[in-house]
This record gives sequence, structure tokens and C-alpha cells, in this order.
Amino acid sequence: TDYYKDADEVECIYCGLTNKFNKIEYILDKDYNEYTKTFRGMPPSITRYNKRKTALVTGFPSKRKGRPRVRPLTTTEEYKKEITWSEFNKKANRFANLLLSRGVKKGDKVAILLMNCIEWLPIYFGILKTGALAVPLNFRYSSDEIEYCVNLAEVDILVFGPSFIGRVEEIADRISKGRLLMYVGEGCPGFADDYYSLAANCSSQTPMMILSDDDDAAIYFSSGTTGFPKAILHKHRSLVHACKVEQNHHGQNRNDVFLCIPPLYHTGAKMHWFGSLLSGGKAVLLKGTRPEFILETVSKENVPLYGC
Repeated sequence: TDYYKDADEVECIYCGLTNKFNKIEYILDKDYNEYTKTFRGMPPSITRYNKRKTALVTGFPSKRKGRPRVRPLTTTEEYKKEITWSEFNKKANRFANLLLSRGVKKGDKVAILLMNCIEWLPIYFGILKTGALAVPLNFRYSSDEIEYCVNLAEVDILVFGPSFIGRVEEIADRISKGRLLMYVGEGCPGFADDYYSLAANCSSQTPMMILSDDDDAAIYFSSGTTGFPKAILHKHRSLVHACKVEQNHHGQNRNDVFLCIPPLYHTGAKMHWFGSLLSGGKAVLLKGTRPEFILETVSKENVPLYGC
């Protein structure tokens, strides 16, 4: 697909495992020292849930051609996750308090290098709650581009996920000097700190931080089609305005279900989702853009609104 053709790991809300899919694998880039995961005989992980849930993310592994097979790993990991708005806020607060405990202060920068996942948005808002700037990075970036962006934005902490271990490890010695690397996922590499274990021990209370609309909030990077990506600064005022515009445009209310299809590092995805944030409605996030899974999700979740 256009969004995920270069991704190491592609996932979608429903794994879509049926009788015709008795074996599904995805093979990660050999350069990243990753592994093949093989799933056999797994039933669809589809359950009903309360309408007040705010988000859910599940996965479907993609096949990648031309990649050598390595040791298979059988797994029973769940493909569907969901949280309420209350849990969302607690997760954001825990990450905010974790950052503050690590010396992050107003005006510092925290980069996010993650595929769409249930942790993505709470991490993003946890950063904003500290007064630091969130710096989302494109999942397609090479090691050189990651290094370029974290240096250009003067990033203090890089938060990354399993799909990026190889790329980050390649530059870890250079970018870890004076900079914290934080890993979100299972099997934390030795050169990074474990997000889950650290955040679990932090308070879920809202940090006492005074922010204004004119404070800097985020740095987004251009696509870099004519060279290396260029940094674009957003203030809290622009994010608040995006919330209002998107909610007004889509007309979401708290009973609606909004399907967010694109990757969250992109403003076109996150700011579409902002309408759900403002209205308190449920949002469904996708990891991947396979048409059959999009249509299945629209049908099963009774989705009247979606952002592409």
C-alpha cells in the first residue's frame, strides 16, 4: 500500500484469520536482525466491547517478498487492544510523570518513532502535558534520516518501537550521547530503556504544568521529497484549532465511531482523530491499509466516519 509499503511490520484492526489462512507470516528486514513470526490456526480475535471505549488497535502480519527466512517464532499475542478515555488519560499522565522524573522540562523535545499502536496517542499527549514538544517521525526513515531529524530538532528523548530496533541500533552509539533512548514493546534491546516497566511505576495524576496557547507544542517534518525532511513548528494554539476544525468538519459526537486509517506520525491522521478527542467519541486505529480489512472494520464497528 502507499502508506505501509516500506514498513517492517504491517498490522490492521482485525487479523482476518479464517480457514483459508492457516499459516500467516511476516518477514522483517534482515538488516534489522529481526525474525519471522509464524501464526498457525489462530481464530479471529473479534469481541464486542462497550461503546465508551475510545480506541483499539490489532494486527495482521503482511508478507514481504525477497526476504530470507529466519527462525520462526510461534506466538499467541492478542491483535486487538482497547482503552477507555479514562485509561488513555492515566497512560498519558504516567508517561508525562516519567519524562519529568528523567529531567524533561518545558521546551525539551521528545521524538516518537512508532507504527500505529495503542500507546502512540497517550505517549504523544504525555509529552504535551510536560510542556515538552512532541516530534513524530516518519516510519519510512532510514537510519541516516532518523539521525538527521533527531539532531536537527535537538531531540532529548527518542521513543521507538520493535519495527525500528535495527535502524536505531545502527546509530545508537552516535545519537545516545546526551540523549535517552526509550523502547515501547516486548524484548527491550540493551541500548534502550524499557517504557513499560518505567511508566508502570509512575503516578497517573495530572502533572502540575502551566501551559498557554502560545507555547510550542510539536515539531513535524515534511516528507523530504526534494531533500532531507524540513522541520515545521506548531504551537498549542494550532493543535487546539485543529481539534475544533476537525470536529466541526466531521460533526462527531460522543456516540460516533471514527476510523483513523493513515499512520499517526502524519498530521493528516492525527488531526482527523482530534475531532474524536474533542467530542469524546470512540476512535478505531488501523495498522495497515488492506482494503478488505478496512471494509470489514467499517462493517463490524458500525463506522460512519473515517479519515484517509
